[in-house]
Amino acid sequence: MAAKFNRIIMVVVDGLGIGSAPDAAHFADQGADTLGSLVRHFRARLQLPVLTSLGLGELHPLFSPATLATDHAYYGQARPAAIGKTGLEGAWELLGVPTREEFTAFPQGFPPELLAKISRDAHRPVISNQPATPVRALANWGDEQVATGGIIIFTSGGSDLWLTAHEATMTAEELWEVGYAARRWLDQQDNVNLSQVIAVPFAGDALGRYVYRRTAARVLPMAAPRPTVVTRLKAAGIPVQTLSGDDTGALQELGRQLAKQQSGLWLTHLGAVDRAGRQRDPERMGQSLQAVDRALGELLPRLDRDDLLLLTATHGNDPDFPGGALTREWVPLLAYSTRLTGGRLADRASLADTAALILENFDLVSENTGNSFLTLLK
Repeated sequence: MAAKFNRIIMVVVDGLGIGSAPDAAHFADQGADTLGSLVRHFRARLQLPVLTSLGLGELHPLFSPATLATDHAYYGQARPAAIGKTGLEGAWELLGVPTREEFTAFPQGFPPELLAKISRDAHRPVISNQPATPVRALANWGDEQVATGGIIIFTSGGSDLWLTAHEATMTAEELWEVGYAARRWLDQQDNVNLSQVIAVPFAGDALGRYVYRRTAARVLPMAAPRPTVVTRLKAAGIPVQTLSGDDTGALQELGRQLAKQQSGLWLTHLGAVDRAGRQRDPERMGQSLQAVDRALGELLPRLDRDDLLLLTATHGNDPDFPGGALTREWVPLLAYSTRLTGGRLADRASLADTAALILENFDLVSENTGNSFLTLLK
């Protein structure tokens, strides 16, 4: 049996896909290839020496730098198994809860009971309740909202509920409270699985100059339908630390914090690569990935012999692909520890395999949500 690790440090580089998943056609994503698009855009400018040393260069036919994977790294790829491809579903699956039911959408508007509750909670009328893009919502109803002080309610067409009001008519805190109340109401309904509620104020003094205060947004996701690996570790008294934010800063903070806690799970989400992918900006996406690579180079020397670093992603986000949606792709699965011999891992059938490994490492049962590969790390 494989020896256990005192700490598992999982770094999630959202958006780092490495080629179309077997079921990509079901999502109209055949041909999607995030890393391949970055290689074609940057050519020799794409320098990822640390990720290459962890095995990324062995996983993609276009990305074949001269540097070989270190003897201490195992490398492979995992495919998403969730029924959908949203970021929330990818995050849940990575934590051991792949979705088995589709999220609920309200393309024709939300039920009257919810609108009445929102109106009561906000002490103001509801405006719209129609599908729209976020930009179109301000163009259509921004002036009316400023004039009446109402609250704009709309859906982008997916599994979401947007609430917005001008910051001069409603404070961000007031808007957030209405969002929290709507989230609670939705979670109490049978057969309603709404992915997220977004409460975000807007600013500006006239139509065409209205802009969202993105820094004041609150995204309120649906709770996972079953306990995640994080929930289960905490229930068992095993320390869990989570970090997110600016990619370089988050990894630097991770390096500093490791000295304070010698056991448990460290979970770090990096989002800059993914944000550039959503905006279909390959230059910024590649620059962000290279910044992650440099920060990883500073982190690795801080790891102890009994640490296991896992680096992966929850989805792809091909910057050259049509539209602005996430792309259904294989994601890298890189495992590093100075005590490992290293090598190629067999393809994993679910992102949840990583959660199963974490649970096995800390002597918890995986409950059939994934297949651990801990014993393969030697």
